[in-house]
Amino acid sequence: EAGEAFARAAELSLEDPRPPYNRGLLLHRRGYIREALPYFQQSLDRDPAYLNALRSIIASQVRLRETDERTLELVGRALMLEEDDRWRDFFSRQRLRIEAELDSAESEDG
Repeated sequence: EAGEAFARAAELSLEDPRPPYNRGLLLHRRGYIREALPYFQQSLDRDPAYLNALRSIIASQVRLRETDERTLELVGRALMLEEDDRWRDFFSRQRLRIEAELDSAESEDG
C-alpha cells in the first residue's frame, strides 16, 4: 500500500523528488536494491541536488558493485553538496576507488 501511495504522490507532484525517493527507499529497505535504483534516479531527475537520493543511488551502486563513470559524476556532485563528515568520507573513498577501477579498465583496453 505504501508503494502505491508514493506512486500516486509522484503523479500528483511532478517536481517533488520525495515521492519517487520514498518509493525507492521502501524497495531498498525490503532488499530490492536493484529495483530501487530507477526511483532514486527519478528523484534526481526531479532535483539533481536532492542529497538523500544522491546518497542512496551511490550507496546502492557500490553495494551492487555496479559503479561507472556516471557513478563518479554523482559522487562529485554529492561531494559538493554534502556537509556530513561521515558521508563526505564515504564519497571520497568511493571516488578514489572508482577512479582506480576506471583507470585499470582503461589500461587493460588500451
